[in-house]
Amino acid sequence: MAARTSGLNLRLRPLGEAIEQLSLMDALPVAAPVGLEYHPDFLPVPDEEGLLARIDSSEWLTDLSRRVMHFGYKYDYTSRRLDGTARIGPLPEWLAQLSSGA
Repeated sequence: MAARTSGLNLRLRPLGEAIEQLSLMDALPVAAPVGLEYHPDFLPVPDEEGLLARIDSSEWLTDLSRRVMHFGYKYDYTSRRLDGTARIGPLPEWLAQLSSGA
């Protein structure tokens, strides 16, 4: 069933109708941004799970409509850029070790 609201076309689906799940991993390859490297299986699964748990248990900022973390510099959401004067400190040791490959 289609509905029109404020110039938007919406499709309403009956309760229980299946939603097709699209996979981002099966998408056609596209050119990566310059400098981006993707390394599948970069971390062993136990290390990956430990890293995710460490991140999730860390302190999150909740003053936006989503939770965020800042490392190194605080991002200015108003100006949409980093400000060199907004340095909040070095990377946490556990993250610095990961970024250095140690």
